[in-house]
Amino acid sequence: MIFTSAAEKKEMRFRVYLADFHLKKDGSIEFFRAGTWKRSAAGWIKIDPFELVMKPEETKEVKVKLTIPGDVSGGYYAAIMVELVPEVPPEAVMGVIRTWRMASILELTITGWQTHRAKISISELKVEPSPEDGGLTFTTTIENKGNVHARGEGSLAITTREGRRLAELPLKAGRGTIFPESMRDFKAVLETELPPGEYFADATFRYGNKRARAKISFPVGTIPTEGRELA
Repeated sequence: MIFTSAAEKKEMRFRVYLADFHLKKDGSIEFFRAGTWKRSAAGWIKIDPFELVMKPEETKEVKVKLTIPGDVSGGYYAAIMVELVPEVPPEAVMGVIRTWRMASILELTITGWQTHRAKISISELKVEPSPEDGGLTFTTTIENKGNVHARGEGSLAITTREGRRLAELPLKAGRGTIFPESMRDFKAVLETELPPGEYFADATFRYGNKRARAKISFPVGTIPTEGRELA
């Protein structure tokens, strides 16, 4: 790994360390202590050096060695963190010190003794009013019960009771990644206000050559808007 200091006037000190991370349901990344998650690859990684002292516009190399055990399969993950070590004035007694850090993400898919695959399903599809514009927000929860991460893209069709298609919307969630044994929310927003009546929302999520699908009915009008799953 190559790092270049963007400082212009003084040298800066950085700490390099490993961490686990997880992609939460809402798409945010959570970092925590290395070796905490059962799918952590942090224990297989050696980094050298652990500290960097860099002059302005200087470039330095951090060596990363990865040793994968022979008895593992599926997806494993780790992050290499680079954190600025702030200068603390000698006269400082109490206060808030700001710093920053950056992460390099490692996503490993290991072919071993066990079949590695994603097992994707739609565990929930719900619709809620959008408070800003009178439209609707559709949330599709994608669940991965497999042992590797998956990436895909989704779409949501809105139809009338008679089957007339009113809209087809993309289901969005960053790069569309779902980690193993995890769930991720994909959202679609209909900005147009629908007239009173009953409608259908049909969600499809495609990953590789496979797909998952769910369909609900939902009313618009005097009845509160909430989806009903269809058998």
